Amino acid sequence: MKKIFVFALVIYSICQYFSMVLYCDVPMYDIFTPRGTLVETLLNDEQPDFRQRIMDDAWGLSFPGVELIILYDGVSSTRKFNCHGYAWLRVEEGIDRWMNRPSDEYYTDIINGMQGVNGDGSYVEVPNATYPGKISWGMGDHSAITTAEPGWVISKWNSGPLCRHQRGQGKNPFDDTTAYPVNVRYYVKNCAALPNSYTNDTVTTNKTKYGNNFHIQNVNVNAGKLIINDCNEVNINADFEVESGAEFEIFINP
Repeated sequence: MKKIFVFALVIYSICQYFSMVLYCDVPMYDIFTPRGTLVETLLNDEQPDFRQRIMDDAWGLSFPGVELIILYDGVSSTRKFNCHGYAWLRVEEGIDRWMNRPSDEYYTDIINGMQGVNGDGSYVEVPNATYPGKISWGMGDHSAITTAEPGWVISKWNSGPLCRHQRGQGKNPFDDTTAYPVNVRYYVKNCAALPNSYTNDTVTTNKTKYGNNFHIQNVNVNAGKLIINDCNEVNINADFEVESGAEFEIFINP
């Protein structure tokens, strides 16, 4: 197992060396946690096509049981988002961004406690994996989401592929104690801390609102897209309006 993992790292290093690409990744300041804390993200350049395909093949060979989820142009590997960007942002809002460690913004550890964590409590720690939910490995080094099938999760492997994979040593690189300390924590959205109304607003750009039993009143979606991400249900008053060319989506995440 260790030899296979080293092989994957060697292939990854070769791709890094031969790509010879200067990436122009742009810091972005337009993403917020469900409770409104600003999160710095990166809008990344894509890597060359040959590198994407080599990384797909390398990780697939290293972990034969893994299922690569195809994303763009027939490949899975991408620099558009990483593990944190996938688990905490893309899954919730459908936005592709690279994100650094999310612990300072998104979640609070209330069971084990972790020095340096001061998130806003948008997500809270629970003792066991819950679906739907989030998983954090190590000291926040890797993020994943749970699936309806126990023991299986989905996570993005750095600039490599997006994978549906099993938990356990030898099933993925993050449960291998030679590479990562196995210190796993589980999180769910903190519905009790979310607001229950959204009123008197005009939406002119893309905007996401989180809530718990959300009541929407006197809102006009004039342009862009409004996404409502709720824990339970959404009640929309009659004076809510979506104008031509604008978009409106609702996600219920219990």
